[in-house]
Amino acid sequence: MLEEQATVVAVENETILVEVQRQSVCGQCAANKGCGTGVLQKVLGNKRNIFRVIGDLPVKVGDSVIVGINENALVRGSLVIYAVPILLVILFALLGETIAPQSMSINSDYASMTGALVGLAVSILGLRWYNRKNWKNADYQAVLLRHANIITIQPEYKLLG
Repeated sequence: MLEEQATVVAVENETILVEVQRQSVCGQCAANKGCGTGVLQKVLGNKRNIFRVIGDLPVKVGDSVIVGINENALVRGSLVIYAVPILLVILFALLGETIAPQSMSINSDYASMTGALVGLAVSILGLRWYNRKNWKNADYQAVLLRHANIITIQPEYKLLG
């Protein structure tokens, strides 16, 4: 489970909205001044994201909480969002390039561009369908884990022998 500290900004019925400040690894890197990502972060500033979490923990506005998301769901979702459009654009571009010269009298470059655009459109429609299908799936939802100011004590382990 990936965890992040957040602040509760709204509590309405069973909906809890939290705000998380975007973190960048660049603040901890020695090459911060020469790194393109570090410069980009300085230009764009620290942005905050507000999103809905599920959980039955009693919270109020202003509470500092720990939210988490399933690692496997994050990897699956990232693969779907990034890999599927790339693969479909390439597949449809290759399909357009191979089919067009045989069946039509257009240049294969135009056919491959058209195929890539069709692949992009198909991937956008597919991602919209996937989102609608899974938007209530608890695996893909951020979960309210605990209050941030509560210290958890790890159990002691003793070695046998």
